[in-house]
Amino acid sequence: MISNGKDRLLTANPGTLPDMTDALMDWFQNLVFTTVTKTVVNFKLVETVVANSYQGVVQPFTPEQLQMKPMAQQQWKWSTVHATPDLIMKNDDEFIYLGLEYRVVSKTDYKEYGYVLYEIVETIP
Repeated sequence: MISNGKDRLLTANPGTLPDMTDALMDWFQNLVFTTVTKTVVNFKLVETVVANSYQGVVQPFTPEQLQMKPMAQQQWKWSTVHATPDLIMKNDDEFIYLGLEYRVVSKTDYKEYGYVLYEIVETIP
């Protein structure tokens, strides 16, 4: 009997999805992200700063990627982070990388392939 590829989920069989971990680890470098957590204590805003180390790479957006953003947002400094799945951030999280402050705009989960992708934008202090 001939099986049809459309009838099988990509995650159904081991080995169906390519594991990109080895290739990505050759590309990745050590990233130190300092997360900024804001809480309200006794009616005052308290910021807690914690530095964590991850494996990944930060790349600036290409001109083609910037053209996909609304005109007003094209002036912002956008970047993409490819990282190991242990980097867990959510939209609107703030962090510091190489002395610059960034905010997470979106997350795309490629854990099946061995990585996650974040779109980040530099915040204006």
